[in-house]
Amino acid sequence: MFWFALAVLVNLYGQSSATNGTILAGAWLILVVIIPTLISLVATTVYPVPSRMDLTVAAREAQTAAEKNMDKSLNAFYAEHLEYVPAGDQRAMDFMTLGQASANTIEKALSPLYAEFQVRRDQQQGLVQRFQYLSPAVMMQLALNEIAGTSGPRYEDFLQQAVAFRAEWNDYFAERFLRQDPLRPADYDSFPAFRYRPEAFSTVLLRLAPSLLGLLVLLLGVAMVPLFGIRRYQVAAR
Repeated sequence: MFWFALAVLVNLYGQSSATNGTILAGAWLILVVIIPTLISLVATTVYPVPSRMDLTVAAREAQTAAEKNMDKSLNAFYAEHLEYVPAGDQRAMDFMTLGQASANTIEKALSPLYAEFQVRRDQQQGLVQRFQYLSPAVMMQLALNEIAGTSGPRYEDFLQQAVAFRAEWNDYFAERFLRQDPLRPADYDSFPAFRYRPEAFSTVLLRLAPSLLGLLVLLLGVAMVPLFGIRRYQVAAR
């Protein structure tokens, strides 16, 4: 509808078909290609996210440091999980305890990078949300992403639930292994299960409203001019 209204608006000025086609092609190129590209470029330039290579290097460095300082990692793990501290002076040196201590150290080392990545991504999405009104293509894309459930906020909501389940799953098995409580066939039915809880419709609608309203206002603005101008439009005699 927007492009149809824009085509009518351009044709009202009585230019040649070649001129009208050039104007419409230029408008399409600017609104659909150039402006969205510039918005994306500005977002990634102003708020760059940490590279995945940095994350990989940090993970390897943290793993190496944890292996070299296993005693320190084990002390830190026991400090946070007092319920697993062995009785007396005996130190646990089994594979599971050491693995949990190492994983705990690595997770602590990577947490700042994950947090920075999340902050930068939220800033990028916020910038795109603010500048979406410059292009109907951006508004439509954001609206369709929200409707399809593939938008950034919907993904973040899913990711948070997945991370919470991962922690629940890990804690369930780690506690049993560290307490040397063997699994039995009857335990399988009690394993933690992931159940995604969709966001409330009102929350989704609140995020969807700005894009839909922007498209509606833009469509009405472009359509009203031809509506009033069509009355004085005259077909040229050939």
